[in-house]
Amino acid sequence: MKTKELYNYKKALTVPFMIQKLWRGFTLENPVELTKIMVFGVTLLLLLTVFRPVMWLFSLIKGLSFAAYILIPIGAVFLWGKIEPDGLKISVYMIDALFYFIDFKLGKKVINQNEAVKELKELIVFEKI
Repeated sequence: MKTKELYNYKKALTVPFMIQKLWRGFTLENPVELTKIMVFGVTLLLLLTVFRPVMWLFSLIKGLSFAAYILIPIGAVFLWGKIEPDGLKISVYMIDALFYFIDFKLGKKVINQNEAVKELKELIVFEKI
């Protein structure tokens, strides 16, 4: 009797999206994950806009500002790939944390017998039998 083989597609489905050709005249030698490019870009954009006053302090020492603008985004990319809180990828964890904050902290919901319900305003008193 021939046994049926089962295939595990988890590896194939969790492969990250890779980019090698950026635009017409410029291609990379090896493909790079799209998430790494996005994390680098977002971190650099945050440093250039939101954290500009803090980055000004690095410019007091010659060359440190340039190094900070390169090394901080590279460090963010490195941490993005290595940190897995609660066994989840950092992107999934951050989305879950955002939904938790919106639902339970801002929305004033509580969990009662495995169901999310709005907080009760009235006082519940139990009778002694």
